[in-house]
Amino acid sequence: MKSKIKIVETEWGIANRFPNGVIEIHKDLKSFPALHKAILKHERSHTNKEFSWHDFMLDLKGSGNRKELFKFIIRRPKTWIQFLPIYYQKGKGFVFDYNLMIIWGLMLLLVVANLLIFIAVINSW
Repeated sequence: MKSKIKIVETEWGIANRFPNGVIEIHKDLKSFPALHKAILKHERSHTNKEFSWHDFMLDLKGSGNRKELFKFIIRRPKTWIQFLPIYYQKGKGFVFDYNLMIIWGLMLLLVVANLLIFIAVINSW
């Protein structure tokens, strides 16, 4: 039997599924029905765990029309919190997004590796 999912509208971020069975979704997404439906479907597809490989791959895949999502994000600076791996939320305290921690860590690793290669090439001249 699946646990009941509670949907809460917010004024920040885009959407998140929390292990306690709560999905937070930006209130303005109602004005974009196709995007709202795709994002809600994406969030419902997540497991009810802190971290799982399924959730990680689901987040890499994304959801909805990327062009519409980009326009939605650009026009609402409070949605940018969605890209932070750690943030503070009143009532919840610090929220940790393990998927984003891994993604940001991999990007940082790539930047550092490229810098080291660049430095090695420059020094070999």
